[in-house]
Amino acid sequence: MRKFSLIVTSALFASAFIAAAWAQTTAAPAPAAKPAAAPAQERRDPRDTDGDHRASWDEYQKAMKDNFARLDKNQDNVLESAELPQNPPPKPGQRLSREQFEKDLRPGFDNLDKNKDGYLAGDELPRAPGAKPAPAPAAAKK
Repeated sequence: MRKFSLIVTSALFASAFIAAAWAQTTAAPAPAAKPAAAPAQERRDPRDTDGDHRASWDEYQKAMKDNFARLDKNQDNVLESAELPQNPPPKPGQRLSREQFEKDLRPGFDNLDKNKDGYLAGDELPRAPGAKPAPAPAAAKK
């Protein structure tokens, strides 16, 4: 059961982040015409609130809790199958309580943190299909 919960929570993490990142890149209308000399602006990851191109545990935790609240349409602290991200499709009757979700946050973060530096950056961050990889941090900040 624990393994199933981690898998569901990991899928929720990835789906929620991809949805947030995708919404951010598609929500704003495209500017009319950019001057040729204007530098390209980087896509800012919604989890990176301090602008250092990586997500700390605190940034990740806040973003994930915000995503849970956004997905919990009826605000009952349980994500039902209809409220869960639909890719991959949830099984009918599948549920994820806020308690289990929060219990699995740290293991989910640690699973995504491949280099174990305490931050999610670059390819460690799930992204929308077709989106460019997040830039690697210029220098490791501690």
